[in-house]
Amino acid sequence: MIGHSERDCLKKSRAKWGIFANAEPDQLLGIIEAFEFNQKVNAVTIGYFLAESQWGKGRTTEAVGILIDFLLMDVDVNHIQAEVMPPNTPSKKVLLKITLSMKER
Repeated sequence: MIGHSERDCLKKSRAKWGIFANAEPDQLLGIIEAFEFNQKVNAVTIGYFLAESQWGKGRTTEAVGILIDFLLMDVDVNHIQAEVMPPNTPSKKVLLKITLSMKER
């Protein structure tokens, strides 16, 4: 898996990061990724997965916010989208929270 991730990152087709908490720096809590890079229009899709024991603690919202800031500021992406399974209401709420906080800046 690490080899595939490294290959995808070098090809600039997909990048994955681990989600960790400051209080538990050695415990992987989830994964966040950027994929489907479209360099013609500077667009990317993001996705994330979090251990069920970590749901509802704000970890996903924080990780998505950090990733979006990185993509906008350091990667120069100007369009970010996320795909969410229709019944996944908590994930939709994460994206709405992030969207609202971006508008307030």
